[in-house]
Amino acid sequence: KEYKALYVINEGAKYDVSGVKISGNTIFTTEVLMQGIKTEPGFPYVGSFIKADEKMVQDYYGSRGYADARVETSILETGAGQVAVAYNITEGTKSYISKVNISGNSVTKDEVIRRELPFAPGEELNTVKIEAGKSRLQNLNYFSSVDMRNTPTTAPGYKDVDINVQEQSTGTVNFGAGFSSIDSITGFIQVTQTNFDIRDWKDFRGGGQRFNANIRAGALRRDVTISWTEPWFLGRELALTVEAFYHNLYYLSNFFNQTNVGVSSGLRKRLGEHSYIESTYTLQQIKIDSIASGASALIAQEAGSYIQSKIDTNFVHDTRDSVFITRSGHKLEAGILLSGLGGDVPVYGGNIGGQQFNIGRCAF
Repeated sequence: KEYKALYVINEGAKYDVSGVKISGNTIFTTEVLMQGIKTEPGFPYVGSFIKADEKMVQDYYGSRGYADARVETSILETGAGQVAVAYNITEGTKSYISKVNISGNSVTKDEVIRRELPFAPGEELNTVKIEAGKSRLQNLNYFSSVDMRNTPTTAPGYKDVDINVQEQSTGTVNFGAGFSSIDSITGFIQVTQTNFDIRDWKDFRGGGQRFNANIRAGALRRDVTISWTEPWFLGRELALTVEAFYHNLYYLSNFFNQTNVGVSSGLRKRLGEHSYIESTYTLQQIKIDSIASGASALIAQEAGSYIQSKIDTNFVHDTRDSVFITRSGHKLEAGILLSGLGGDVPVYGGNIGGQQFNIGRCAF
């Protein structure tokens, strides 16, 4: 049987805002707070603006140590199709961080968690930084859940930040086979550990590093790649990635074979909460051989071995709310490539691109 669902929408009346009032604020002036209020007199009443205003006020207080600040909103009809919006603020008292307590991390080392936190004991209890820290821990993808809350202490004006995490599996082994018109039949196996520890020879887990080994083989290609990343190189927020690779690319042409063998090393530095710059140096040998009898003179003269020494540098601005299930934000990047320093393969280039995400869909 088939059923049809009928949704009846009662739109209701349209309301405009006749006035906006803020009360209860003694620490910050009304003029300062009103600068961030989206609800304005003379414009239509929008429910999402009210929620945004409440969050803005709480974040304004919370980012300055007033973690207990609360906002109560009243909507009063002032006439036909007119409403007044009143925000009543309970400011609370200023708080500082006493201790940061971490629990639930049976595999991940404490230092791996603490280094992701943009706050420390003795600082103001900044709720915006606490939210940012929670987002960072979630984006590590080491934990199935991250709970972060502040709790009172016996010392007046001080609170503890309690962090509880639930570990999840961070190692994967993938294998399979496929077919395409470019590289024909191909099989692969990939081993990845996103919470790797090169110093733990027992089970190689918990150090916050990343290890990846990938082998791909088929009728027209042979690929082997091994990489390791230390996100806090020398104890600083500086990610180091080292990679070794072998690529035998039979599928590039019917007239020659190309083999790339080399190593690369890259550094990535965070610039603020949403930006980073990364630079990678690659040294590889490019070998072109097995020239077919029907190849052109241009291809034939390229036979031999070459050394390529290249540097790639990219700047990225990333405001995505999640790197796994993205609902909002953007990712913009621009980069340059310079090859020929110390090698015999001169190549120059650049790139620019971006992505904008909205709830439920993604554009350009």
